[in-house]
Amino acid sequence: MDTLSVRFLKAYDYLKNNSLVTGQRDFAAKIGVSTSMITEIVKGRSNVGASALQNIVIAFDEFNADWILTGKGEMLKTEETKSPPTNQIEIHSNDPLVNRLFDTIEKKDLKIEELLKENARLGEQLRLIDAKKTDTGNIAGSVSTKSNLSRISQRATSAGVHLKE
Repeated sequence: MDTLSVRFLKAYDYLKNNSLVTGQRDFAAKIGVSTSMITEIVKGRSNVGASALQNIVIAFDEFNADWILTGKGEMLKTEETKSPPTNQIEIHSNDPLVNRLFDTIEKKDLKIEELLKENARLGEQLRLIDAKKTDTGNIAGSVSTKSNLSRISQRATSAGVHLKE
């Protein structure tokens, strides 16, 4: 068994012991490989592939990619090696151009929010107009039908036939 597979199995043991995966099937599903591949690696009949190594680092942020690939460093990320979530990165700058860009982005976000609200309001108005058209069409159809019946009745009467209403 190669050293990559050994580290891969240590990572799997860590995940299982910490209840982050329930077993081989769950682990395989989370890293996008077949259960049989995990079984073969566990039994030492196969070595881990690059895609499985890449996927374990992607699926489980706690692992240090350097350790998984080279064995250097610690298995788990330390505070220094952890990267902040991308939605929580704060940029502090005294550069007027950067500040202007952030102001522009904020104004655009507000405008987008305003336009979404306007879009929803106009959509509701359109729905009400369509409902009125449908109601008007039903009334017009009803009036048209009554008008036709009235004409038929008049023709029949003039022909000497009395129709039941």
